[in-house]
Amino acid sequence: MQPAFYEIIEELLAREDSPENLNLVASLLLFNEHFEEACAVFKYNYIKHNDEKAKSYVENFEFVNEYINDFNKALESAKKKKYKKAIEFIKPYYEREFITISGLKLYAICLAKLGRDKELELVVKQAQRLGYSDEFDKIMLLRRIDFQKMLNAAVLLALIPILVLGVYFAKTTNTEPKIVYKEVPKTEIVYQT
Repeated sequence: MQPAFYEIIEELLAREDSPENLNLVASLLLFNEHFEEACAVFKYNYIKHNDEKAKSYVENFEFVNEYINDFNKALESAKKKKYKKAIEFIKPYYEREFITISGLKLYAICLAKLGRDKELELVVKQAQRLGYSDEFDKIMLLRRIDFQKMLNAAVLLALIPILVLGVYFAKTTNTEPKIVYKEVPKTEIVYQT
């Protein structure tokens, strides 16, 4: 967890009379993969304030296990360079705004590997707003490096035909001139005496 989150959580817990604050604390704990602590805060909020959102999380906390299973499947897919498949596992959680920092990183890496730059920028901006600039800036940097490698390869591929044609042209035009003997018309030459 980022140091800024510890401070935010401490501030929010100091105002535990607000169910919204407690839900926010639990959400931050979930995002930072402190699942048991998050569940405890949701339970506390439900017991103390009878908060419906907290109740919903407590009653559906097995959803976290589903997320963990799908995250692991996404991670395995990404390790096998099956980035589209990995995104299929993780994107529904991103869209429901129920994702951990590791899930968000994995999602960003898969988007970068697939060259889906617009989506990647949105994810990186979201992470930056949450205080995770450094880690996601590295992902963007890696994407730029990948793009540069791809661009270099494209330039090289474009130059190959030019080089081949240049060599061919040089071979066909820079040869020694051939002397061509033409037949002289055979006519009789008569000498007079």
